[in-house]
Amino acid sequence: MTNMPLQDLNVLDFSWVVAGPAVGRALADFGATVIRIETTNKIDTARLIGPFHDGITGPEHSALYGNVNAGKYGMTLDMSNEKAREVVLDLVRWADIVVESFSPGVMKKWGLDYETLRAVNPTLIMLSTSILGNTGPYSKFAGFGNLGSAMSGIMNIAGWPDEPPKGPFGPYTDFVGPRFSLVMVLSALDHARRTGEGCYIDLSQVETGIHFIAQGILNYCQSRGNCTKWKCS
Repeated sequence: MTNMPLQDLNVLDFSWVVAGPAVGRALADFGATVIRIETTNKIDTARLIGPFHDGITGPEHSALYGNVNAGKYGMTLDMSNEKAREVVLDLVRWADIVVESFSPGVMKKWGLDYETLRAVNPTLIMLSTSILGNTGPYSKFAGFGNLGSAMSGIMNIAGWPDEPPKGPFGPYTDFVGPRFSLVMVLSALDHARRTGEGCYIDLSQVETGIHFIAQGILNYCQSRGNCTKWKCS
């Protein structure tokens, strides 16, 4: 297909499972060239989650993995090998956007944090999407969308008073987080094209989930008369 709106966009996708890869999938759908980086040392969790094509369980049959990674090129790298880092830096020079969804600190451990990548490509846009962001007292808290949903309060709004929280949506933040990420990436892209400046986006999936229970939070604060304390007013 020709004349796609993002056909001149190059994306290096380090993300895994759902919340990160869904962003790259959306960009690919609109014409971007997306290269997905994986490793055989630690298989993507999404490859092990069903449903599985033809009912055959295996890393090459996951419909979930196929859904969030359709339209991408694939590459495997062993990041413990220094030559792999050299390959990544070459790709960073090519890329307009880098997406990663590892636990905070992983990219820095590899020497691939934003400051390092920006030195290679000053106009680079980098998105980091994690449960609680890369800064703050809870930044080291790692997990998947089910924990993001619990931390945002969504899990606590369904169930019986005398039983543990049930949660109505499962890994809810895995699916609302990418919508926020995508809007921010496109906004950063517009800014970069107008000014020549890249940027770093640090998205907390928990914060995206909180947006969807804002009315409940407001009601909770008002019922206890402490809106000022909770900054709800």
